[in-house]
Amino acid sequence: MSADKIPLLDLPRELDPDRAAIDAAIARVIQSGRFILGPEVEAFETEFAAFSGVPYCAGFSCGTAALYALAWCAGVRPGHEVITTPMSFVATAEAIHWCGARTVFADIDLETLNLNLDAVEQAITPRTKAIVPVHLHGRMVDMRRLSGMTSGTGVLLLEDAAQAHGARGPGDQGGPGTQSAGAVFSFFPGKNLGALGDAGAVVTSDEGLVRELRLIRNHGRSGKFDHNVMGWNLRMDALQAAVLRVRLPRLAAWNQRRQEIAARYRTLLAGHPEIRLPPEDPGMVWHQFAVRVPRRDVVLEAMARRGVECGVHYPAAIHRLGAFSYLGYGEDAFPDAEEAARTVLSLPMFPTLTDQEIGRVCEALTEVVSHG
Repeated sequence: MSADKIPLLDLPRELDPDRAAIDAAIARVIQSGRFILGPEVEAFETEFAAFSGVPYCAGFSCGTAALYALAWCAGVRPGHEVITTPMSFVATAEAIHWCGARTVFADIDLETLNLNLDAVEQAITPRTKAIVPVHLHGRMVDMRRLSGMTSGTGVLLLEDAAQAHGARGPGDQGGPGTQSAGAVFSFFPGKNLGALGDAGAVVTSDEGLVRELRLIRNHGRSGKFDHNVMGWNLRMDALQAAVLRVRLPRLAAWNQRRQEIAARYRTLLAGHPEIRLPPEDPGMVWHQFAVRVPRRDVVLEAMARRGVECGVHYPAAIHRLGAFSYLGYGEDAFPDAEEAARTVLSLPMFPTLTDQEIGRVCEALTEVVSHG
């Protein structure tokens, strides 16, 4: 993208300050000859667990693998139902499907774009094994309310925190993994904490669960040739762990900058009658700053002509995708998710975005929405 254009995400600019340290970390792994799991992964697991305020972490090859393994190890099996949101990346529902369980969607709250917990409560049946809240765009679902809803029922809470590294729940709640069986993170390059390829992790307070996760990810191996349980190859690469170890100490400052960017967007866009802003949330880490606008696709194209790259995340709710047509949901099953899919527009959001660039984005958006 040319210098006068504003990208949705600028990974090279974000990586530049750490290039020397990343190069040194990669060289260290190459010199060690330990490329899969090993000391780098173990060190990252310890450091990320400490950052998350949860005792244990297991690294995985990607966030999808981590969610699949968490659901399986927690006991999700064929015949079970798992409740989640239709407004997420398809991987959330894929992990449930590959456990053999039936995905049950509940509608969203149109303001937060997270699960509507009243709808979740209505969706619970005797077959419900788990609920998978997605902390969309870095805003945590109210886990305290979910915990109260499921207490004593045997229903598991498994968090999809792929976009919520360092987030905190409403009030004095902790972060992902502090009020559930476990929380899953993705370290896809564009995430708040990104690797230079795919990687993921589960954080949990359950020592037995993390032990099983570490077995499952490595062919069920407890020793070099000891395979007493069935597993898969879902292992984290040492190179990605080493890169993540370089970047993790910056995450708190990056999240703080994202909060500053969101506050500036809110100030500059406040009061426009056709731009619906996301609600404030002091615990949110703003993976995306997503507004709702009329004629969204027209606005998207007009912003691009003005040199501002915006994004559309999830232009179709998951139940409308062909892969999930077998679930049999009608077009109007989840009206708020459908409305979000039609109207949500993601504005540029990355920690090195400048105040001047934010001003240009807001000026362009205001002009486009007002005049086309």
